[in-house]
Amino acid sequence: MTSTALDEYRNSGEFNFTPSYKSSNPIQPKIFLFLHIAKCGGMDFSTGIIQSLKISRELYGHKIFGGRADHEDEFQHGIYMHFNTLDRSNQLSQYRGLISTMLGYNYVKKLISSQHIITILRNPLNRLLSWYSYQCMRSNQKPNLNDFQVFYKDKANINMMQKAVNKNLSGASLE
Repeated sequence: MTSTALDEYRNSGEFNFTPSYKSSNPIQPKIFLFLHIAKCGGMDFSTGIIQSLKISRELYGHKIFGGRADHEDEFQHGIYMHFNTLDRSNQLSQYRGLISTMLGYNYVKKLISSQHIITILRNPLNRLLSWYSYQCMRSNQKPNLNDFQVFYKDKANINMMQKAVNKNLSGASLE
């Protein structure tokens, strides 16, 4: 396309053109805390970010930090110890990274103070249907509407996303 043809296409309203620029002021190193809620797309998200971090390390020599810990012992004896060692030595600010966990904000905030928190939410009904389908697959059962209705009405499945984000609420009611 010639320059004028491209300008006409841009102005036609057929698409929104958003230019991409390489910034002369690159993003400063940060460590993000990803609160992973099951069946909301978190595995795809965190895998993509981790791959980008690895490429960043290989191409630009950036220091990266991260990992996944879904159990308290993994978190305390793996990520937390390494994170605090870097923080105490004032080296943490040099790292880019992602810590992914399903432990919930109330647990993690006691151990790591992070101003950069990410989570992914999903339409609650779609998430519940996905969770039900996943449970059927794991137990080798064929999903059906009657069983889904029982699953849907089970009090344990009410507000599942909020419960996942706020684990360890000391029995506070979320209903």
